Parts: sequence; structure tokens; C-alpha cells
Amino acid sequence: MLCKKCACENFPYEQTCWFCDNTMQSPAESASHQEEWNKLTAELRNEIEARITQQQVKYQEYVTNLGKKRVLHILTGAGIILFTDIITLTGSFGIFAFFIDTFLGSVAGRLLNANKGGTYYGLFLFVTAYTASAVIRGTMSSILEFGMGAFIAGIAGYLFGNSLEIKRIDSW
Repeated sequence: MLCKKCACENFPYEQTCWFCDNTMQSPAESASHQEEWNKLTAELRNEIEARITQQQVKYQEYVTNLGKKRVLHILTGAGIILFTDIITLTGSFGIFAFFIDTFLGSVAGRLLNANKGGTYYGLFLFVTAYTASAVIRGTMSSILEFGMGAFIAGIAGYLFGNSLEIKRIDSW
């Protein structure tokens, strides 16, 4: 059973998530799932327990890995926005533009890391960061250049968010 708050795998009879303590089901539902669990053969129960435990270990490693690479994700976010401005030539070259792009890209990278990735979330964050950067710097003179920049930032954010997403073990 997946937790709706953190998407962590839990045993079907547990009331709260082992990772975030979110309430997943009522005591009555938990009791009915416990009865169903007890009806399973010991062999099947052991196999399912091993797979759920494996997924829990993988999830814990994933969260630890995100924490270790937080600075890298912040720098990557800043680089995406800076690179997008350079490649589309919409950047006003100066120290102010550099700091604005770096700040907005860093915020997008940090938010993506804190929310454990996500393809569409990454797309939204980086298109928003690029748009805010263009508005603050006043470089929205050409809609074609802006559109191309937003497209590139969106693709980069989509791929970056996809790379941070947890890959599930759904082989059973």
C-alpha cells in the first residue's frame, strides 16, 4: 500500500506510514487487511514481506541520496536557467542578470529536490523560473525568443525532474 503523502510502500495492514507517520487507513480497515494478511500462506507472506522491505530500503536510500546531492541539484537548476538565457541570446549580460538567473534557477532546483522530483513539476518550475527571470530583467521583447527559451527550460526541467523521481519496483 502506497502512502498518499510520501509515496512510500507500506504493509497492507499498517494504519500509518512508517516513513512520514501519515494516517493511511482507519483501524477497521487495518483490521480487515490484517485478517486477509493472516489468511495468506506463510510462503506467500514471506515473499511479499521481503519485497515490501526491499522497497522500503530502496526508498530510504533514495531520500538519503537526495539529501546528499542537494547542492548539486541547486547548482544544476541555476545552470539550466543560465544556459537557457545564453543559448537563446535573451540574456542581458551583466552581473544583475547573472544573479537573477542564478537565484531563480537555484530556487527551482531546490524545490525540485525537496519535493522528490517529478516530470511535470520540474517542467512547471523551470518554465516559471525562466518566465520570472525574463520579466524581472525586461527581456521579453521578442515572443519567439521568449517562447524558445521557455520551451528549452521546460524540456530541461522535465528531464531533470524525471531523473530525480524514484523508480519503483513493480515486478510483482
